Amino acid sequence: MFCVGNEVPADWKGSLDIMYRLGPGFDDSEITVEVEVNNKLEVLSIYNVIGTIYGREEPDRYVLIGNHRDAWVYGAIDASTGTTVTTEIARVLGEMKNSGWRPRRTIKVKKRKIEFLKENVQNVQMLLFIERKKK
Repeated sequence: MFCVGNEVPADWKGSLDIMYRLGPGFDDSEITVEVEVNNKLEVLSIYNVIGTIYGREEPDRYVLIGNHRDAWVYGAIDASTGTTVTTEIARVLGEMKNSGWRPRRTIKVKKRKIEFLKENVQNVQMLLFIERKKK
């Protein structure tokens, strides 16, 4: 037996003819596992969505709101709370703008398609863009 935990619930079981168990993990350090990965690697374009409401008094100063968006499997998104909050903020700001309101400073609502290291690079690029715009 590789795992020594309890048996998993019936609806968690896979299609292999083995006993599915919950951790705590493998106790036999002599076990090796071979995994064959059949991914199709593609270079694709990604797109970011940025909505802007220009400020009335300080249009060259920005308030940035945003999060990343992506999908893992079957359409599930891992940034669901950030996506929900960002979308609701955008909706409310849009309603306020449509009623004649304008913010003091420019507001940018940003939905990024990248995360982790690439997201940090993009945030730096956005800040550099802002700095260049100020000059």
